[in-house]
Amino acid sequence: MSAFRLDGRVALVTGAASGIGAATAKVFADAGADVAAGWYPPDPHDVEPTRRAVEAAGRRCLTAEVDVSDTASVAALVSRTIEELGRLDVVVANAAIARDVPTLELDDDRWSALLEVDLGCVFRCFRAAIPHMIDAGWCRLLATSSIGGAYQGWGRSAP
Repeated sequence: MSAFRLDGRVALVTGAASGIGAATAKVFADAGADVAAGWYPPDPHDVEPTRRAVEAAGRRCLTAEVDVSDTASVAALVSRTIEELGRLDVVVANAAIARDVPTLELDDDRWSALLEVDLGCVFRCFRAAIPHMIDAGWCRLLATSSIGGAYQGWGRSAP
């Protein structure tokens, strides 16, 4: 048995259709947590493999569309998680976008969109979840980041 256990807990993971988010959802399910897998349908990733992995671990999986740049969308995901899975113990603010655009061509709209998703996701997810977690008396708030920036970069762009 692993020392890392989340038996009886519910974890909400944004960006759960691929990469770090999908892997996190699976690890948490393997550790005993039910998972709310937030995903953004305009992205080219399919959330169904994540759902299947969570359910293969014997856990419940709520898949829900979310736009982490929209406060109401995030609040709805948190509410739906609690309504359908019964509680919320762990939030993994993982959704992010990257812009492979030369810095001199990165306009204000695309820069703002990047900040709204990459930083706004963390703020909105935590803000929506904290009141429920305080009431429950137990919580974990996690924000992820890719290690890609530490090991590689796009030579023509700053962000």
